[in-house]
Amino acid sequence: MSEVDSIRLDDAAVLTMGYMKRFRVELPYGADYAYKLRTLRAILDSGRIESNETGVLRMTGDNGQNVFIKD
Repeated sequence: MSEVDSIRLDDAAVLTMGYMKRFRVELPYGADYAYKLRTLRAILDSGRIESNETGVLRMTGDNGQNVFIKD
């Protein structure tokens, strides 16, 4: 949680979290947030996203699919 910069609740469709001052993370309301944060950390630790990239991580899929959209 120390890397969470902000949490926005103004969109009725998704909760948006600022993360590491680099990402906007979209999460569904009512999700297992501990699991989603572990998944987010695993994605970032995998090296699939470069250390200089910024963008949106959509973690809203029902099938567990996560999408990164670069800025």
